[in-house]
Amino acid sequence: MTENIREQSIAFMEGLEKVVPLQLLKLLTYKEVGKFFAGHSTIDLKEMRKFAKYEGCSEEDTAVKWFWECLGQKREEEVCEFLFFVTGSYRVPYSGFEKHPITINKLTCSKDYCPVAHTCFSIIDLPEYSSKEKLSQMLHTAIKEGRGFTVS
Repeated sequence: MTENIREQSIAFMEGLEKVVPLQLLKLLTYKEVGKFFAGHSTIDLKEMRKFAKYEGCSEEDTAVKWFWECLGQKREEEVCEFLFFVTGSYRVPYSGFEKHPITINKLTCSKDYCPVAHTCFSIIDLPEYSSKEKLSQMLHTAIKEGRGFTVS
């Protein structure tokens, strides 16, 4: 089988070597190389929250507190789906949320709108809902139904 993809493998390695010297790659384990290219599979909500940025709101706003409470109650699979909704990736970037934080942007619009994500910038537009239950319902709907195209 490897003979079938020999030409593509050589082209890949030549391209990779233009970005990362192969001598440096030899110092890493295959797991470290995988994390570098694909990111971390474990999502630490405390880290995500610690480095989150806010626009038009603060961590002390009721809606933002509800948001973090709702996210904290989700199963690991649902948190991965949330990360995909906001960032376009199911994995945490290699350098973590400190270098690649999510941003919560408070929206002053109809309370009937679902949260909106801007994946290129890791921003979630969050309307100010009347209750935590409404926020949880709308966030769930956005995550489950708000899937567009994917490139990952």
